[in-house]
Amino acid sequence: MPRIAFAAALGFAASLAQAQYSNAYFFGDSLTDSGVFTNLVAAFGDATANKFTTNPGNVWSQNLGLRYGLSVTPGYAVDPASAQFAATGGNNYAIGGARATLQPGVFAIPAFAANIVPLAAQITANLGQTGGRANAGALYAYWGGANDVFFQAGAVAQGLPLANAAANVATAAGDAVTQINQLRSAGASSLIVIALPDMGVNPYAASDPTGATGQLLTAFSGAYNDALRQGLIATGTNGTPLSSFKFPNVNRGCPLIRSTPTTASHSPSSVETAPFARSRPVR
Repeated sequence: MPRIAFAAALGFAASLAQAQYSNAYFFGDSLTDSGVFTNLVAAFGDATANKFTTNPGNVWSQNLGLRYGLSVTPGYAVDPASAQFAATGGNNYAIGGARATLQPGVFAIPAFAANIVPLAAQITANLGQTGGRANAGALYAYWGGANDVFFQAGAVAQGLPLANAAANVATAAGDAVTQINQLRSAGASSLIVIALPDMGVNPYAASDPTGATGQLLTAFSGAYNDALRQGLIATGTNGTPLSSFKFPNVNRGCPLIRSTPTTASHSPSSVETAPFARSRPVR
């Protein structure tokens, strides 16, 4: 039976830490993206500011790969001229701004947002490259949902009823369960699933003096995690998602900021706004 890693914080079960893997495959968003937007930021003169952390530096997916002596390279590359994302053959399919199933993604430039590959299609692309079967000797990692939460929070701000937005968050979690089980059914024998951090404590939420934004994001991220956990249990998953709820700054920096952390962080309005930014706030 495929196993899903469990830990009380953002760490890994001892059985995973002691294992060795033939490869590692990642599906996710900006928390995991290891350089999909390199071509875009290079067009603005700084190809090293290409990840959603304090650049230059690694994101967690790269550090995990290093732990096992594995190279982690982007599975997509963006074409700045067409705003299209093309598969590269890399093993990290995560793209900043990606949602679980739906488009557009969360990105300040609409042409790019429209084409961001969601996690469902990331998995389809990976399995399509391996004949529909997972690599039994590889480690698989799934971390999504943040952009669905941000998208729905933004929709509430635009007038969507709260109940509708909450239902959409639950749907995204249900989609995640389906995608995780797709990997399991394909034969993924070692699978890490990470739940969302508390998105209501990021700098974007803190910039709202009323506290309402933080409360909404905390509620939505908590509800997503509950639905994800319950869905996995209901479908017979042998494990529990890794909890990152108390570790919102897993990559220890702000989205695609080169040197100095700023007030920017994941948000409907600031995420992926200026991937070429160096030390100024992303607005």
